Amino acid sequence: MKSLLIAITLICSGVLAQAQSRISPTGWACSMGFSGQATGVKLILGYYRYNAKGNLNCISASNERVSLPITVTMHASPISANISLSKMEMKGIAANISLLNTYPEAILGNYAVLQGSVAFIGGVGAMTAVHAELPSVTLNLSLQLVKGFGFNLGINRMIVALDESRMN
Repeated sequence: MKSLLIAITLICSGVLAQAQSRISPTGWACSMGFSGQATGVKLILGYYRYNAKGNLNCISASNERVSLPITVTMHASPISANISLSKMEMKGIAANISLLNTYPEAILGNYAVLQGSVAFIGGVGAMTAVHAELPSVTLNLSLQLVKGFGFNLGINRMIVALDESRMN
């Protein structure tokens, strides 16, 4: 049954992609750069927060370029699958693999995130995020350089939004 559902989903995705490409032939490839702070004290119960600012940089198949200022926020629910003891500064880059993305703003929105980071003075982090709001289905892969102390491992909700305060 699962195989049948997966096959139907893939076929529908292909049909939608072809229909979308006829409507708007411009496809976009995007990446994000961001810098922010993460703090948390959590063992299932507690808090974890990440706030960052950055830029969403996109290029179309016709070589049109767009750069948008963004904010990236994660606030774990008080009870959630997250373990954290951290006070860290993170700088990261993310690549977006997107289906049906016909304009850069389709990358904005809510993501389900699996992330992990560790630092003792310096460290690294990684994040995988999925955005499944039509018209865009996006997989976001991110690597971060971390400064500070702590660790974080968990499943969170991330919001990528336009930073109105830095719009030209």
